[in-house]
Amino acid sequence: MFSIINVEKDAVKIANELQISLSAVYKTLSNLEKLSLVEIQRFKITNEGKKIKMYRSRIKKANISINENNSQVILYPNND
Repeated sequence: MFSIINVEKDAVKIANELQISLSAVYKTLSNLEKLSLVEIQRFKITNEGKKIKMYRSRIKKANISINENNSQVILYPNND
């Protein structure tokens, strides 16, 4: 998600930048999208007419605290 906080990117670019498999990126993006942590910012049409999803994080920042009997997660929206 850090890769797409400030800039929208497609799955291929994310995979190349992070040096992980494209299938792992697609699976992770799909799971994050289901959790509403990532959104499709827009669709980009290639010269060949292929529709490419451009992803962006919906979360700008997160605070996580874990104590013996209590844990808390605070998520801050990415409104940029």
